[in-house]
Amino acid sequence: MRFYTYNIGLFFTLIGSILIGCDQNAIESTNSSEVLKLISSDSSGIMFSNEIMENDTVNVIDYEYCYNGGGVGIGDFNNDGLQDIFFTGNQQNNALYINQGELRFKDVSNSAGIEGPGWATGVAVVDINNDGYDDLFVCYSGLVPDNLRRNRLYINQQDGTFVDESIKRGLTDLDYSTHAAFFDFDKDNDLDLFVINHHNSFGDKRISPVDSSGASVSNDRLYENIDGKFFDISKKAGILYEGYSLGLGIEDINNDGWMDVTITNDYYFDDYIYINQQNGTFKESAKDYFKHTSNFSMGHDFGDFNNDGLADVMVLDMLPEDQYRRQKLIGPLNLELFYTTLNAGYNEQFMRNNLQMGGQYGYSEVGQLAGVYATDWSWAPLFIDINLDGLQDLFISNGFKRDITDRDFIVYRMKQEMLRTPEAKQNLITALSNLGGAKLKNFFYENTGDLTFDDKRDIWASTPESYSNGAAYADLDNDGDMDLVVSNIGQKAFLYEGKASDYNNYLKVKLKRNYTNIGAKVLLYSDGVVQYRRVNPYRGFQSSVTDEIIFGLGGQNIVDSVCVIWPDMMYEKVINPSFNSELTFEGKVLNQYISSERPKLFSQLNEALDINYQHKELNKIDFKSDPLLPHMFSRMGPGMSVGDIDGDGDSDVLIGGAAGESIRILRQSTSNTFSEEEILKDDYFKEDMGVSLFDSDNDGDLDLYVVSGGNDVAREDPYYQDRLYLNDGNGNFELAEGSLPDINQSGSVVRPFDFDKDGDIDLFVGGRLAPGFYPYPSTSYILVNNGDNTFTTFGNEKGEVFHRNGLVTDAIWTDFDEDGWSDLILVGEWMPITFVKNNKGAFEDVSSSYINEYSNGWWNSISAGDFDNDGDIDYVLGNLGENNQYHPSITEPVEVFAKDFDGNGKIDPIITQYIQGQRYSKWSLDVLVEQLKMMRKKFPNYEKFANATFDEYFTQEELKGVYHLSSYTFSNSILINEEGRYTLKPLNSQLQLSPIYGMMATYIDDDSNLDLIAIGNEYTSDVIGGYMDAGSGFVALGNGDGTFRNVPNGLTNFVVKGDGKSLVKVTIADKEVFLAAQNSDKLLAFENARSGNLLKFESNDIEYKLIYDQGQITKGIVRNGGYLSQSEPTIMVPSGVIKVEIVDNNGKVRELSFK
Repeated sequence: MRFYTYNIGLFFTLIGSILIGCDQNAIESTNSSEVLKLISSDSSGIMFSNEIMENDTVNVIDYEYCYNGGGVGIGDFNNDGLQDIFFTGNQQNNALYINQGELRFKDVSNSAGIEGPGWATGVAVVDINNDGYDDLFVCYSGLVPDNLRRNRLYINQQDGTFVDESIKRGLTDLDYSTHAAFFDFDKDNDLDLFVINHHNSFGDKRISPVDSSGASVSNDRLYENIDGKFFDISKKAGILYEGYSLGLGIEDINNDGWMDVTITNDYYFDDYIYINQQNGTFKESAKDYFKHTSNFSMGHDFGDFNNDGLADVMVLDMLPEDQYRRQKLIGPLNLELFYTTLNAGYNEQFMRNNLQMGGQYGYSEVGQLAGVYATDWSWAPLFIDINLDGLQDLFISNGFKRDITDRDFIVYRMKQEMLRTPEAKQNLITALSNLGGAKLKNFFYENTGDLTFDDKRDIWASTPESYSNGAAYADLDNDGDMDLVVSNIGQKAFLYEGKASDYNNYLKVKLKRNYTNIGAKVLLYSDGVVQYRRVNPYRGFQSSVTDEIIFGLGGQNIVDSVCVIWPDMMYEKVINPSFNSELTFEGKVLNQYISSERPKLFSQLNEALDINYQHKELNKIDFKSDPLLPHMFSRMGPGMSVGDIDGDGDSDVLIGGAAGESIRILRQSTSNTFSEEEILKDDYFKEDMGVSLFDSDNDGDLDLYVVSGGNDVAREDPYYQDRLYLNDGNGNFELAEGSLPDINQSGSVVRPFDFDKDGDIDLFVGGRLAPGFYPYPSTSYILVNNGDNTFTTFGNEKGEVFHRNGLVTDAIWTDFDEDGWSDLILVGEWMPITFVKNNKGAFEDVSSSYINEYSNGWWNSISAGDFDNDGDIDYVLGNLGENNQYHPSITEPVEVFAKDFDGNGKIDPIITQYIQGQRYSKWSLDVLVEQLKMMRKKFPNYEKFANATFDEYFTQEELKGVYHLSSYTFSNSILINEEGRYTLKPLNSQLQLSPIYGMMATYIDDDSNLDLIAIGNEYTSDVIGGYMDAGSGFVALGNGDGTFRNVPNGLTNFVVKGDGKSLVKVTIADKEVFLAAQNSDKLLAFENARSGNLLKFESNDIEYKLIYDQGQITKGIVRNGGYLSQSEPTIMVPSGVIKVEIVDNNGKVRELSFK
């Protein structure tokens, strides 16, 4: 055996070179609408139907998992080269169909010895004795006698029959089991067994503390294989958590070469990730990897849908796609339940499918961006390259025979159960028999290559409505594409023939080293694209797929190479294999796999700089008093400002405090570390928003302006009065009482600038909201510096444009019309991008001259730069992003209709969105009724509300005087300056993962193209829609044409996973360090690896031009924007710059030369 080092890190280098311009990650393909063909049972011979007969004891009231259905197992049980099909049955026998070729199958169940008594659930196909023949492990559950719940291990006798050896091999437990998986967890060259179980009690849903004792009746089990017998080592191995386990996955989550275990749980129980500790034990670590999970988690599957070489996972839930079923299902906000669950130690959970996109630092949940978050009552997700274009598509089975989550039925059920009589029980059973089901079409989603999927269920295949559960895929006809088998309740199983190999190329890979193939990684390289697959048959829901791998090649006919990394970290590689062929790896030419790491763009510096600050938020829940708000307004900070406050030549950092917390200063020392100081303690009770260090009184030191904001008290309360603090020159601040006019409103941003060129600094202050009157507009102000430590509001005639101009979140001073007078651009919630011209000291809204209509969004931030290298200023804007439930457009906007509809003195904001072409309330009936009791009279039951559009909620009389706003885009975007008029374009899909708040245009990689770094997320969303938390910090390298290529966090080390808000840069020893503030979390510090000449601008500078040795001229502005952020005015000059021209506010130009 030869051992030598092969740099598989080259694979990750290739991934890095692609830099996730996701449309580049697909192979050119030939399109065809005929992708799958539904084969009739008469043709296939597959007659299996999972029939369930209800009665007084077998029903979904007494056993809620009555309709979870059966599984499908694929294996070549007779070793004839054709894959066969096994079905588990609930009330009827299991079935085995032997493949006769040409998609015809023979039922051999009666003679095979696998029919089994009891309620069978999941199936795991495995060659457990390594004799070359596939065996079967079948799980059992149900309300049946204990002896019928023993799981069974059927050993293939190589003659068409099987023998149950479960007792012989030590598998005698009588749990309520769902599924199982075999894998070599301890690398001793045999296959161990993991079995997931569920509770046997469904009636009591009270939240109890997490049980990690390992003694629960629903504890999952790990069995160690010792010489062919299995021993329960669950407690010893750290498998300790209870639950209602419905999904099981085997994957190397942390990429350490050891297989880990994932479990998805129903109800309020967490989904689990057991990380293999490489010593025979596991550690439950889900919170280290998932920011949130699905609520009623069902089946899940791992794949690599974005071709980045990292495992992604799709977890299913039960959120319907259509409004009728949503409103029949979704209840109240139930804040108490949500926070009780968190306080009991459980993770955040939201009722929707979760598509967790893998990263080096955990997962980002992108199901809403991808368009796959709502597929109703769903069971089996399967990543399959259905059309062989090199991208993994997605199949989802769904349906449930009795819709017991129907809100009207729930109300009836509660009333009957309160009676506690035999008659009431019979009434309930009768009502149940009349209750309709969720009979639905299964989903086929095409992967578009840009992190999104297109619904192809009525295009790719015939998709009858069904109650479908387990599903599995295999190349049943050996033609090079995957066929699909689906188990149904009360309906014959579906067999879909794959047709993609008729028009797209492929490569089939088989592994035949030994039975430890499970866990091997297979990598295919073709035309600059890398595809990754993991050999693991246990996927979806209660099912086992083929262990063969098929790579789609689209129209490509050249494969560069295929590499297999075996579970023992040996690898082998084949160069230029033939396409449309079968490639077999047998482990004969093995080499040692050694990974390598690339240098990162950033270094994390908290420890080196001695920065330990953590923001602490007051635990106020806005929804308790205002349930119809789209998000909370009491948790929007902190803001930051950078400057030398004590005149020692080093930059310091000032951080605003939440209500209950004082402002903090991070004071830089001569050793280039920071000490934290708490200041201005008398004002600790206020919620600080924007903070700004500027020289208010022209005495040469930096004073402090603080915007008071939040949503803690009623509007127009003195609580919201802003504050000005004067610096004594040594960094000590004192309140300048009487210096400001009375502005008792909840504010946001402050931007200092000498707009009237009189030699002192004036202020723009943004108005954020009127507490209790959302979404009515707030007023923004220009505060004119009088030169005597006082400010006055700008006169009405000149400043009328700012009166109740919206819910402002950010602003930037910028000379967008290039007349020598810096203007303002304002952004905010529900607002259009607003261009306000500075007419030499007077202001005018000139938006229509610079940007088209329909720019309204929920904007958070704006930053400027010359992103297309054409010598003028463009702007990037942070919005809500596209990874949410809304997806507005010009024709289908998100809207709000606000009014005191019920006359109780409180504004009722009714937010609407379009679903399948109709406008509906964002909220369920229960949530609306919580604030608007009148809605219960209009809609006495959920059925009526579910059938109503928004136009039926209110009469025309009731809508008179309503305040109406619309938003047409939630995309994080760029405004491209095209000869003085601006075109709004969405940023690429990788920059749409979350809301963006703090952002900065800067140079990261030392080319001449301006780059972008940003932070975001939103943890203030309602608990039904869920948090928007997929962002982990964004680094986007500019292409020089207004577009960006994203660098994965694993290559940047710029990782901000929390509720990112302000982002600033500070100079430390002539290096730029970036500080990222998070709400209720740590302040993080990062240093860019790039070095260069640091240029510090002067206080009156406003613009600059970089002139390169190749003739390129790039323009920039000195004081850039970003949410609640004021950075030090510096730039790390890129290499190739020979001269910098700097313009100050008086139009004076000076030049600096660089060599």
